[in-house]
Amino acid sequence: MSSLRKYLRSLKLRLKASVLLIHPSSIFKLSHSIYRVRPLYLFSAFFVFIILAFASLLLFPLTRPVLAGPTPGSPISISATVDHPSLNLQFNQSELASSAFKQVPVTTTITTNNPTGFTFYVSSIDEDTNLNHSDSAISEKITSISSPLTSSAFAAKSWGYSLDGTNFNPIPKASTPAEILRTTAANATPNNLSVNFGVKASPDLYSGTYSKQILFTAVTNRIPTAAVFLPGPEFNAHLADLNHRKESKGFKKAASLNVNPADAILVSAADSERPIYMWQDAADNLIYWWSDADVVYANENAKSMFATPSSLGSVNTLMDFVDVSDINMSRVKDMSYMFYGGKYKTIKEKILGDFDTSNVEDMSHMFENSIDSDTTTQIPIDFSRFNTSNVKNMSYMFKMSRLPSIDLRGLDTSNVTNMEYMFYGMLRTTSVNLANLDVRKVSNMNNIFSYSGSLQTLDVSNWKNDSITNMNNMFSGLASLTSLNIQGFTTNHVTSMSYMFGYSKSLPSLDLSSFDTSNVDNIQGMFHGMNSLTHLNVSSFNTNKITSLSYTFSDLFSLEELDLSSFDTSNVIDMQHSFENLKRMRNLNLSSFDTRKVTNMFRMFLNLMSEAENGILDLSSFDTRSLASTMDMFANSKVKTIYASPSFVTNHVSLSANQFFACTNLVGGNGTTYSPSNPTDKTYARIDAPGNPGYFTLKP
Repeated sequence: MSSLRKYLRSLKLRLKASVLLIHPSSIFKLSHSIYRVRPLYLFSAFFVFIILAFASLLLFPLTRPVLAGPTPGSPISISATVDHPSLNLQFNQSELASSAFKQVPVTTTITTNNPTGFTFYVSSIDEDTNLNHSDSAISEKITSISSPLTSSAFAAKSWGYSLDGTNFNPIPKASTPAEILRTTAANATPNNLSVNFGVKASPDLYSGTYSKQILFTAVTNRIPTAAVFLPGPEFNAHLADLNHRKESKGFKKAASLNVNPADAILVSAADSERPIYMWQDAADNLIYWWSDADVVYANENAKSMFATPSSLGSVNTLMDFVDVSDINMSRVKDMSYMFYGGKYKTIKEKILGDFDTSNVEDMSHMFENSIDSDTTTQIPIDFSRFNTSNVKNMSYMFKMSRLPSIDLRGLDTSNVTNMEYMFYGMLRTTSVNLANLDVRKVSNMNNIFSYSGSLQTLDVSNWKNDSITNMNNMFSGLASLTSLNIQGFTTNHVTSMSYMFGYSKSLPSLDLSSFDTSNVDNIQGMFHGMNSLTHLNVSSFNTNKITSLSYTFSDLFSLEELDLSSFDTSNVIDMQHSFENLKRMRNLNLSSFDTRKVTNMFRMFLNLMSEAENGILDLSSFDTRSLASTMDMFANSKVKTIYASPSFVTNHVSLSANQFFACTNLVGGNGTTYSPSNPTDKTYARIDAPGNPGYFTLKP
């Protein structure tokens, strides 16, 4: 027994010294050259010994250049130990007779500072996976199981290994080691792994010693090499230079560097680990890029990377596609103007579907004036996988793009503060899905949907727009829009609604009774040009801060009733064009209007009730002490009766030409009828009385 202890001590010493620093690609080539421990022979007529000698631990750190180590300049290291370099299993006669199953564990301990971790393997020391008798003249063997088994399913005279003590696997050959552990990061704390070896005995097993050397191999995982593109503006300049020579059909990664590097453009950043080359192929007229780096990153600043520079006009007009699927976007913070102005016929879903945008803060102008698609073949871009949790700016993002539809219902916009012009001028877009969009931090929605003339329906009822201050032109110019759901809109912080719905000429109805306008100071042109509007509810409007009503209700051709009796106009100074072209109007309630500060009523009622009969306009609340301009005020209107009070004065009016031009139905309270021979300026802007003709009627 003393000789056995001595032998094991020497073995341990050899194990501690058996650390090889070689490249992982050499693992299995060199495994046969490892020093082998001589089998230990213990003879007994009554016992069978199974000896597993762990004579070799192979440790393979990475030796090629790395992107980053644990600390600057420190080498990559790995260490491993086993708690028992030799394991013994002993079967007595009764255990042999009962075909007993026994198992014994060995615990491995591995530590590495490698930032990508390590991989741990187990195998036989060679291609023979049997436990062989110490006497070479005896052919008896204990064979490895051939497939995964539980311990209870072992056949007699078989063995295997297990990581849980229950489920066992065949012993791998040296040429095909089994991976038993893989980590992905450095571990300062030792990583312990227990491996059990189990053997099933047999009554007819020849007595003696059976042995096998087992090889554990620890390999540091490879650290990928990296390359980084130039910042967006610099890259774009090179791309434009190539494209300017001959307009390219597309941009993609090449399978290899099939040009002389000297003939290519270097487009990698100065701190890039590996170079990135770009060139134009004359055969297929594509722009290619290539790098031998494992991962190629877009620069943190990817602004205007694939944009069409205005200085070069429509350089990218013929480019069919831009394929960025092989570029890692995880470092990018700025994607503003990234595809600006690129008239790409197709940007396929696969190209943008795997975009890593998790660090992006700015997506403004990203697709502006781009994607000039053929709507019959266009594959909609899937934005649902975009991680936009850090994005703050989405202004102009899709302005004037040609996408047939946009689905943003899965986008995280919880940190976005600016959405102005986001969907402006998208003439081919018929639908926009914005369900569940979080707009609580957005303060600016100026022109967000304006002039997207193909939109037919729009539902933003779930928006909690608590921070919005600017809604100018928000829904203006939506010429095809017939349904707009804005119930639940929060407007208590809004200060400006200028032309908010202006020129949306197909919308038939608009109920704004839930709007809180207590902070609004500008509703100029808010409903201008809504030609199809037949119902408008603004009964809740608080207008005490409004200074101008110019164009607010003009060109509502189809509207027949409008109740503004709740309006506070005490601070209004400008009412020019405010009710111009209300051609079908029959009931216009202005009974609460305070006009003491108004200076301008130019064309205020131009063409009013021109398609109605015997119309009545009640201006009896009007006090015009500050009024300076009444030019064309009632021109071409077909109103029959205008109620006024003595407070309607023209003392300060200096511009009044054509105030009553072509008011052919107008009759004053004393019977004065309109006549082309009468003055059409402010002269008859008074209550009609005997000897003092006018076109106004004193309200009873």
